Amino acid sequence: MKVYQEQRFCSPSQRIFLSHESLKPSPSPLWCRAFTWHEKLYLCEGFPPAENTPLSLIIFSPENENELLSVLIDTFFLQKGKEEIEWLSLALYAIDFGIPQSVVEDTLSSYTHLPIHAPFLWNWGLHHKELIQQGIAYGIPLRVLFSFREDTEWLLWLSSALPLLQPNGNQLKQIYQGFQSLRIRYQWNIATILEKLEWENIVSIKQGPVKLLETLLIRLKKLRYPHLTTTENELSTLQQAILKTTGWRLSWPPFLEGESITLTLSIQKPIDIESLPSRLSQITPYLQKALTILRGEKL
Repeated sequence: MKVYQEQRFCSPSQRIFLSHESLKPSPSPLWCRAFTWHEKLYLCEGFPPAENTPLSLIIFSPENENELLSVLIDTFFLQKGKEEIEWLSLALYAIDFGIPQSVVEDTLSSYTHLPIHAPFLWNWGLHHKELIQQGIAYGIPLRVLFSFREDTEWLLWLSSALPLLQPNGNQLKQIYQGFQSLRIRYQWNIATILEKLEWENIVSIKQGPVKLLETLLIRLKKLRYPHLTTTENELSTLQQAILKTTGWRLSWPPFLEGESITLTLSIQKPIDIESLPSRLSQITPYLQKALTILRGEKL
């Protein structure tokens, strides 16, 4: 393999990203690593600030597929790759560069516990490369995305929704659970759910992904639990009254799925202990009302 130094004009489109960490902006080193393959240059590090920016490069020029795979693996570790989804992305990059799948499988199996030899994983990955890249960008584990593999309708919407919402893995699971609940309960398809959520209205929000995601989750919650907003407002009123009277905090189960309330209090001085009976007496009507509301009983 040839290795040499050279200054070249580069553009951001020449940068390859193999890990979530590599997507974070960072100062370019004095000399950036790069490699060539089939007369094309690929940057392993550094963020050119604009098109046609000169960079000082250390260029690796592999002469065969084995050397190329070695360079890609070195780039992967340089970019601090380690997650399952990042390993799969590396494998798919290698195949795109023309390295035979069997060579990629045999080589990477000594580095990762990812089931590289599983045909179903390869078939799915090869058909969802863009989705995998999105998963890396937003920190979504491979296991979460792979769990959707048989839900074609969901995946079709998800591929266009992820760049808009940019959820993490837990948030994406929460969205999917909401959609699944509505599909099962009302026999709605994805298109109907999106219509009920006024998805086109959500997409038009200008404040960015955080606001879009927040709006979607709120509307999804209201759609799943139509009674929830009214009940939570009533409980919140009692919560504020208790907090103002005693400094204690009232809480209830998520999504009101339970029949018990929780009272949290802080004791710092002996007088706090002595005042417990009188304070509890003050808020007993609030607690009784909260329990009645939670259980759906008539007041």
